[in-house]
Amino acid sequence: MAGFGIVGQSILKFYKNFYTEFATCLSEYTHSDLAQVEWVLQVFDEKELDKDAKQLVDELNVLVETDWNRFVKDIDLVWFSTGINKNRFPLEAEKIIKEVDLFYDLWKKPTIGITGTIGKTTLTRLLYELFKTDSCASYEEEVKRSCTHLRGCSYQRVALGGNIGVGLLDLIPHQPLYQKALLEFSSWQLEESRSFRSDIGIWMNLYSNHLDRHESMRQYFEAKSMFLRHQKKSDIALLGASVIEGENNNLFIKQRSLWKSDIIILFDRTVTKSEKDFLNRYSCSYVSVENREIVLHQLEAERQNICSIDMFESYGFLDTWIFAVTALFFSQINISMIRKEDFEQAYHRCKQVEGQHRLELSAEKNGLFFYNDSKSTVSYTTKAAVKQLEKKHEKVILIIGGLNKGVDRSDLLRFIQQEPSIKSALRFGPGSIDLEPLVYFDTLEPLFQEAIRQAAPGDAILFSPAGSSFDLYKNYKKRGDHFVQLVQAL
Repeated sequence: MAGFGIVGQSILKFYKNFYTEFATCLSEYTHSDLAQVEWVLQVFDEKELDKDAKQLVDELNVLVETDWNRFVKDIDLVWFSTGINKNRFPLEAEKIIKEVDLFYDLWKKPTIGITGTIGKTTLTRLLYELFKTDSCASYEEEVKRSCTHLRGCSYQRVALGGNIGVGLLDLIPHQPLYQKALLEFSSWQLEESRSFRSDIGIWMNLYSNHLDRHESMRQYFEAKSMFLRHQKKSDIALLGASVIEGENNNLFIKQRSLWKSDIIILFDRTVTKSEKDFLNRYSCSYVSVENREIVLHQLEAERQNICSIDMFESYGFLDTWIFAVTALFFSQINISMIRKEDFEQAYHRCKQVEGQHRLELSAEKNGLFFYNDSKSTVSYTTKAAVKQLEKKHEKVILIIGGLNKGVDRSDLLRFIQQEPSIKSALRFGPGSIDLEPLVYFDTLEPLFQEAIRQAAPGDAILFSPAGSSFDLYKNYKKRGDHFVQLVQAL
């Protein structure tokens, strides 16, 4: 196992408790005789293991290696954890095994898979909360056994896992408790997958990101599309409009012939005639918003109204809700049975868990409004945050920084120059070198004081970095916590 975080520890626990199932799957990959093969696990990680990880490897007497060349010398198969950049560690493709593929071999229930550049965690959590509402739960038979290992819920109709922070193999022992799995995937989890598929695959959007790992938008597109490539004709794929628009259009056209499932493009508006012609040419159904109704237009079928946007329009972003209710529709949930208060409760429960560090009002002090949007690691979400705040505040002071992940952020600089609501923009940290000529600070503290000095009553001070945190912080949460601490100290 290359990397020993959530995924690595999940795999090792499964190896410990379910060796026979584990060995059977691996033997299929190597076409070896199960009776003559004993699998031995080794771990590679450059970082020092935490307390729980050390206890686990000590308990099973697993060798931990910090030198890659020594590690791969006698290795037959390697899992790459999502945090390990495989470009730094060369290995023959046939030796790479994916967590998602092993999960697919072992999981026998329906799955909903969710990916995208932004918003996938929010959608995953929102769908999870909607499935738990009384309206949805009463529509299918509830599973009433306790399952305390996952988020402390008293019952679990839907298993929650993947990039949201739960190892996929942690779900396998509890499979009898669930009716389906709701899984979030990063491009790193999906790339080079050999077999994984989901009954309903959701690809929310695609914007430039992680090009330090994927090297090009073509590679990034192909990594995201892997779960579509393995879908069957009877499966459903829900794609956001951005996946087929702009520079992504040619990538979509080249890949379309490889996908067998029912491709449905989701719009948060009406669809133009030229767009309809394009969708027909490439055999795509679509969902649009018409007269405040979410409407499904499937090929060679009558249009169907899914529900009205009046049910949830005031809660969060419309495109997220359109994905959520469309996924419920194809999960055979009767949307008309879901009450407006159910949508509201699901939204607030989702916000409690996933709302931290995502455009949250940290405080109002001395007439200034402080917003923590540390979860923003790409230009698109920072620009969206500014647009959201300009509805409430005449002027915004923007704080940005962090690593660009190989993405050109010149579009963000142009946006800052042209956006009238931005009073000033300040950058911090060594990762922000590409954001010149904005005023630079080594760390957040002196920048924060300068933002206070420039602000006037009624202004919003927006902390929305548009880059990853790793130049100065362990993760975006630590970065956001630091900003909040500075606000609270005023």
